[in-house]
Amino acid sequence: MPCPVVESCDLNQALRASVIKRVRHPHVLPQCENTDGGGCALYQYVASGQPVPRGLMPDGSTDHSVDEGRPTERRFLVIEDSAVFATLTSSALRTHFTGAVVDCRESFDEAVGDLRSTQYSAIICGYGLGGDRTVHDVRDATQVPIVVLTGRPGVLELPRGSKMVTKGAGPEALVAAIRESLA
Repeated sequence: MPCPVVESCDLNQALRASVIKRVRHPHVLPQCENTDGGGCALYQYVASGQPVPRGLMPDGSTDHSVDEGRPTERRFLVIEDSAVFATLTSSALRTHFTGAVVDCRESFDEAVGDLRSTQYSAIICGYGLGGDRTVHDVRDATQVPIVVLTGRPGVLELPRGSKMVTKGAGPEALVAAIRESLA
């Protein structure tokens, strides 16, 4: 039995729409299967009709996580203009890299300050990054491993040392590409 507010939850609706578009994500939102909404940080906001804070995930983490002085194993930057793919990517990173800090930005212009001021373990981004910016601009700004999420495999010229994962490949393929890049 699903959560009683699942139909009015924007995040769940976006994820369900992405699954309908054949985006594989096997553990879309386990919190949505709980009949009382327990365990879901979004529940209290959706149930009361309040706006959900931007980036809040069902597990209580945020897309713009901040290291609160705790040592973290990895720090990732996700540059993705699709909220659905940014959420799926952030969720996969947090699930497979315990303690990871994940920063999400919608465009290269939003991310450029982070690229200059923060040390990342890897960057996960689309090929096109808003305006005339591409993943090549990211490579020009940093030598950190890059994993490119794309719906156009085989058509793109990728920067040296980057890996490609198709958007429909699922979190296992994304995590495998990241692990290979970090090795």
